[in-house]
Parts: sequence; C-alpha cells; structure tokens
Amino acid sequence: MRFLEFHTSIPVPHILRYGMAEESPDELGPFIIMEYIDHKYDLIDALNTPGIPDDERPMLDPQIAEERLIFAYGQMAGIMLQLSKHTFAEIGCIARANEDDDFDDVWVVKHRPLTLNMNELVQVGNFPPHLLPDGPFPTSSSYYRALADMHLAHLVTQRNDAVASPEDCRANCIARFLFRKLAREGRFCKYHERGPFKLFCDDFRPANVLTNAEFQVVGAVDWEYTYAAPLEFAYSAPFWLLLDLPEYWPGGLDDWTNVYETRLGTLLRVLEEREKVAIDRGLLSEEHRLSTYMREAGRVEISGLTTQPGVVGLST
Repeated sequence: MRFLEFHTSIPVPHILRYGMAEESPDELGPFIIMEYIDHKYDLIDALNTPGIPDDERPMLDPQIAEERLIFAYGQMAGIMLQLSKHTFAEIGCIARANEDDDFDDVWVVKHRPLTLNMNELVQVGNFPPHLLPDGPFPTSSSYYRALADMHLAHLVTQRNDAVASPEDCRANCIARFLFRKLAREGRFCKYHERGPFKLFCDDFRPANVLTNAEFQVVGAVDWEYTYAAPLEFAYSAPFWLLLDLPEYWPGGLDDWTNVYETRLGTLLRVLEEREKVAIDRGLLSEEHRLSTYMREAGRVEISGLTTQPGVVGLST
C-alpha cells in the first residue's frame, strides 16, 4: 500500500504503523494500523440486484442502467490501468530495496508472491506452510511449475473434505497432472517469459472499492494479495464483472457466459476510452494498454468455460 500511495493516485489508506507479533500488545499477532476512509457504500451497492439481502451472494442487476454500469466499470478500469503501469523484473511481493533508508524509493521484488489461493490453502485446507513455493521467480514458466507442484501437494496433504467421491478425486488428480504437464511445456507463457511483470491483485473487486453517496470512488482496500505477476494475470478478463461466479449463477453456465460476454464488451469499451485519454495526456504509453490483450484473453477464457467447464476458468 505504501507503493500505491506514493506511485499512483489510487486512494488507499495511509499506513500509520505495522509490525510483527512481538511488536504488538501482548504479542497477539502481526498488525497494521491504517487511517479510516470515510465512505457511504462500496461498488457492490452500485451494481447489485435490488432486494438481495446483504448476507446473500450479490448478482449484477440485470436491469442496471447502462450509464451506471459504465460509471462503475470506468472507475474500476482506472484502477486497473494504474496497477498495470508498474513493472518489475521478477515475480513476487515487492518491497523497498533499502528498508532502512526512508529516502530510498527504489522498489524491487524480494519475496515469493502471497496469493489469495496460498492463504486459503494454509488457513482452510491444512496445507503445510513449508511446502509453499519459494521465490521470487525469474520467469513465468518457473512460477507456473511451482503452482503446479503446490496444487499436487494440496491434493496429497488435505485429508478431509478435499474430494466428494472416488470419481471426484480422480478428476482432481488428472486435472493437476495435466496442469503440471502444460506448465512444464511452457504452454501458459504467452507473453514475455522473462518479464517485465506487472502488479496484480488477486482480491481486487467491487466489494473492496469504497464510494461516497454518489458512488464516486473514495478508497480502495484489501491489497494484501498484490504482487508482481506474469503478464497473463494482468491481461486476464476480470472475474468480478457479474459479481458472482458461474457455479453460483441462477441461470446456469450458458446464461452466465452470455451475460458475461456482453458485460466484458462494456468494460473493454470503457477501458479503451480511459486508455486513450491517458495516452493523450502522456500518462500512459501504448505498450501499457490492457484492452487489446484482455479482449483476446476474454475470448479464450469464455471459450474454455463453454467447452471445458471446470478446467479453464477466469483468473482470480
């Protein structure tokens, strides 16, 4: 968040203090103290179907006005563009090159990525932390291979609630071995195997974007799963466009896919407009356009969902 605060105009909370367990009262655990961002809503409230209770899964309002959709998507697109402008030489979590020098503003990758999936595996799946991939990673293929090994280790180490039946276990096992085979063959590395790598946040979604009463963005929170990632991540079509995932969509996979394809077109148009304005103002270079790559990625991901449901999915 310190990097985003000083190198972008994304309104992130200012960090007042952070530390490890031994620095907290009674050594309760690692902590971070941030300034509160005054807000009225988050962007879920702008996009959600009216009448859905807060304790139920949100769903994009099928009757949403195009003007509101463009306004909300446009603000999300602006944040995505700012994230993608910053590149790094390796894959992993970033930090100041010299943490002891307050005037040193050089940022580099120092650690392995901390991804949302890794956290869930350890917290919920009883995954041994020492089996998490080491890092940083100098290439996209080395990172994909590490992920493949991690997914196989997860299948072996999670003893309870990992599979529903022998058939389910077999399918999970086959999928993981296929993923590892493709990773070893370099089939996932479509762009710049050796970087540069762009900032990407696993948990960037409307629920974490705070707004005022007019749904203008006043803050963005929950950046803990942000890291320099392979370009395929930054170029992937966002999973949050419909607020819910295909497996929970009331109309089923085909309906979700049709609606998603339409809404992705809206996002891409808004993104292209934002890119043009930023390029005209000298704030963005042609090489940092997301829309061209995201359009292609969206076609591939949607095709994968319809032909191989459960095997190819939208990036999270």
